[in-house]
Amino acid sequence: MSDAAAPIDLEHLAQYTAGDPEIEAEVLNLFLGNAGEQLAALAVAADATAWHDTAHTLKGAARGVGATRVASLAENAAESERAGLLDELSQAMAEVRAFVTALGQA
Repeated sequence: MSDAAAPIDLEHLAQYTAGDPEIEAEVLNLFLGNAGEQLAALAVAADATAWHDTAHTLKGAARGVGATRVASLAENAAESERAGLLDELSQAMAEVRAFVTALGQA
């Protein structure tokens, strides 16, 4: 199932996890936990370097699981200032979390 509008590209995830549902669930849950920590770190980033580094980390993690919108927003965040991007990232992550929950993997 690949749906451009889906928060997670399931085909990408299946390639990453060799299609093993248990590994997919584990990877998605790790991503959700780590991404939540990254969003919290962005919210309190003390300077531009901390903001950039954290956004860059989130981008890589999101790409790894196929969370393409989160990855794109994080990439934009890494290259710009904070204004409005944290809210967009938080909304995108909420969509990912809801999607993973609906899959029964969270």
